[in-house]
Amino acid sequence: MNLAASLTLISVSYNSAHIIEEHLSCSQLIPAHQRPRHIVVDNESKDGTVPLIQKQFSAVDIIANQDNRGFGTACNQGIQASETPYVLILNPDTRFDQKSLEILLTELIANPNAAIAGPDVAEGSTREGVESVDWVIGAAILMDKEKIKPLGFFDEDIFLYAEETELYVRVKKSGQDIIQVFDSKMPHIGGASSEENAETLYFLSWHRGRSHRIAATKHPDHFMGLEAYLRKQRRTYWINRFKGNRARMVTARGKIDGALAETPQPKKLISF
Repeated sequence: MNLAASLTLISVSYNSAHIIEEHLSCSQLIPAHQRPRHIVVDNESKDGTVPLIQKQFSAVDIIANQDNRGFGTACNQGIQASETPYVLILNPDTRFDQKSLEILLTELIANPNAAIAGPDVAEGSTREGVESVDWVIGAAILMDKEKIKPLGFFDEDIFLYAEETELYVRVKKSGQDIIQVFDSKMPHIGGASSEENAETLYFLSWHRGRSHRIAATKHPDHFMGLEAYLRKQRRTYWINRFKGNRARMVTARGKIDGALAETPQPKKLISF
């Protein structure tokens, strides 16, 4: 199998300078004649991510956005720039090697009804085999472009969270399969692009709420209805206000505000 001719790697970065060097180094260990093209789509990082890549990884192609366009839109940019039949969406805190790429791609090709495959991203996992599943973890998503293209790839109205889950629902509704390939190991460290202060927590929770509303509107048979979702979050908010748990209050309030918002981005953090 010629990985270079079949596969493009796409990583979306946002303030990922502290983690992306090890991620991109994985590509450099693959022999040049087999090495897939690697595209990094950067969402307006402020920590020197782009200069770092330019200096240390000249073979990596960079799409440097001048604003944060969200995960799904950035993925679509990378997919549009790719020229291979398969693309692998990777978080910048994943690790991979030639063998893990070959196993994952081989299994997707060997399953003619499968449109998406995911590796085993659990660090230290010893699971084996291939299973048909409803979803795979969004840290590593292998796509057959020809099968996904009629579905529209990621919904760009979803800025953050649920973008991959909503796509999985469309894939399953189309009659195609999603497979989990446990023999392909790509450890995911987690927590590459966010810091858990109150403002960040509210921002992320706001987008969780907004994304849930969009997904639930499109697929009411797969996502909790908006009214039930709001009741759940309001209950969580008041319970934790009584307990004095500020972090959970911020989370619940963010989800409520996001689910009800008419704008694509939140206002500044409100007072609690």
